[in-house]
Amino acid sequence: MRRVSFLCTVFMIAPTLALACSEPSSDVRIPRAPSKISQPSCVLYSNCSDYDMRSCKNDVATYMRALTEYAENAADAADAAKDFASDAAEYARCESSDASSKIR
Repeated sequence: MRRVSFLCTVFMIAPTLALACSEPSSDVRIPRAPSKISQPSCVLYSNCSDYDMRSCKNDVATYMRALTEYAENAADAADAAKDFASDAAEYARCESSDASSKIR
């Protein structure tokens, strides 16, 4: 008798468990922009050495790579935000449908 009662309970609860709405998870990470590079002080006095120029050139190249990476990360964050918005809308529809079916 207990086994039949247990099985009836499982078969009655299982469909409601399958219909549960899953909350959206947010994996959106806002990327941080790279710090701007400063102009070498030697430029103001027009007395830059070759070392100063190479150093400045390397700083600019590093900054450009960081900007490229930042742009890629920002695009990924935008895609993740769109996915989250879509999942959140689906969750809201599911919850409202579930709530209205419980009222009936």
